[in-house]
Amino acid sequence: MNELDAQRIKDTLIALGASSRTKGFRFFNIGIRLYVENVIHNPGILHKIYKLIAAMTGETVITVERNMHDTLNAGWPNRDKELAKTIFSRFLQSEADVPCVTLYTSMIGEWILKDIP
Repeated sequence: MNELDAQRIKDTLIALGASSRTKGFRFFNIGIRLYVENVIHNPGILHKIYKLIAAMTGETVITVERNMHDTLNAGWPNRDKELAKTIFSRFLQSEADVPCVTLYTSMIGEWILKDIP
């Protein structure tokens, strides 16, 4: 993954309301990178995403999951609603719905992948 794609991940997370000062932001950044780099060769990567992030960061799986969940829930009300609609419209019933962590991770990953040649 090049630096431009890495910056797009960060910019997308911030646009979707995630605070860059949280552990969850760091975990999402790692998770989305793992997804983008591995989904073609390993479509089941989401089933072990918390475990992979925990192994890479030295945190427990519970800590990773909790921090990602907290970052998502805290930031979602502040998201760019148009961007969120573009990325998640096929998966959420209404604007009030909040995606789960794995959906959030995978759909941002797909959003990044669509522009990578």
